[in-house]
Amino acid sequence: MSRVTKPLHLVERAALHLREGSMDGPESVLLPEAVAEEISTSARAVPITAPDPVADGSVGGLAIETLEGAGMIITREQRDRIAEEFRIVSQQVLAGMAAVEGETARRNVVMLTSARPGEGKSFAALNLAANLALGGERSVILVDADVRPGSLSTSLGLEAEPGLLDLVASPAQLADAAIVRSRIRGLSVLPVGGGTDANGRALISTHNPISGLLKILAGQFVDSLLVIDAPACLSSSDPAALAAVAGQVLFVVEAEKTRRREIEAALDLIDACPNIRLLLNKVTVSTRETFGIYS
Repeated sequence: MSRVTKPLHLVERAALHLREGSMDGPESVLLPEAVAEEISTSARAVPITAPDPVADGSVGGLAIETLEGAGMIITREQRDRIAEEFRIVSQQVLAGMAAVEGETARRNVVMLTSARPGEGKSFAALNLAANLALGGERSVILVDADVRPGSLSTSLGLEAEPGLLDLVASPAQLADAAIVRSRIRGLSVLPVGGGTDANGRALISTHNPISGLLKILAGQFVDSLLVIDAPACLSSSDPAALAAVAGQVLFVVEAEKTRRREIEAALDLIDACPNIRLLLNKVTVSTRETFGIYS
């Protein structure tokens, strides 16, 4: 009589991949520390490109200093370990798009979330979006879908600008009017919107029409890649709904702090997305392991 074995949870499969030294497959852990040696230390830094002109021919948009103040690090001139790691993540995201099954619009939606707030998902979303835009393969729209105070929109000084919640409240509005350009060519931001109206900011949690709106946006901007900064899974029901729209999910885990049971509970909530990868954040490394250091 054969014994039925219980399928391994994603966390268990991730640990198995680490023990075996494998980084292949859609369920692998995105652990840049383990694959850092694949990047040549002689590779050049990616430069900042000129922004696209706005309608009147002038150049505007979010300044580089504003983006860096919000946590963007990948445009710095010096070689930076974290910047190189985000380039690896970007390469895997682009490769993963081809593996996404189902609706075409779903392929260009990547959601970032975590178990608890404060694990670095907004930092990861901003740097992933900037890195993808700098790569030049696809234009990128960074969508702030986190309504909590101190979100990405606040860090970018866009908390009072119209955005996602305004489109939810009034779908007839043009999404183009709410999208804010940056001074990196191909990178734009859709703020969370809703202004200071607490009732407006409760729209997502109350009615959850956001997944339908993002599906529409993905179809409208089919040539762009939508990077969604979603709330933490254990503090909001929104990621569970958004996971059904996303083609890929990057689940940010804070090293040596996030508990396994929290990770497993959160992953169970977003299992509507079949392509989930873990992104280990805030790892302490030695100076000798830093990119750009020659022996």
